Amino acid sequence: MRSSRARSPDNRLEGVEVDPKRLRDVLAKPKPLFRDRDEEEVRGYREALSLIHDDFAAIEISEETVRRLHRLTRGEIWDAGKYKENESDIIERLPRRTAAGAFSHGARKRDRRGIWRPWCADWQRCLKERWVHPLVALACFNLDFLCIHPFRDGNGRASRGYCCFFSATISAMRSGGTSAWSG
Repeated sequence: MRSSRARSPDNRLEGVEVDPKRLRDVLAKPKPLFRDRDEEEVRGYREALSLIHDDFAAIEISEETVRRLHRLTRGEIWDAGKYKENESDIIERLPRRTAAGAFSHGARKRDRRGIWRPWCADWQRCLKERWVHPLVALACFNLDFLCIHPFRDGNGRASRGYCCFFSATISAMRSGGTSAWSG
């Protein structure tokens, strides 16, 4: 059976592959029977995006929201929404598989829970007080998240999910008369 990558750019970034003949079932059936982890992740990512687009106004920006998006984007994988147990460095790999350097993130396991509340409060204050343009704030928030790298796997996918969520929030603020875009 020929397999090809699922059509979503995020799935291409993650290296997830789903047989094109299975995509409709994976994405549209109420309770599909998954054949592998890739299918679970594609469906989970679809569910996360549906949640964001359908209910973003009712979703609170919080630690639980970030963990919920991670759970959805990971499918029914055992560690979905759970912080990683072991520390790891982010290592840049060059084309010949040699390591160019390692980046060690600042938040260790004992610190992960404590960072979310001020982090989310800073996001809210930044938008309210207009410290910087909301897209600059979003980029900084995303960089912080990726540097903390709180989950064993799926950090990039979760970050793209909440970037979509935050973008919808910013857009709603703009159209609702509370412009987060103005200077």
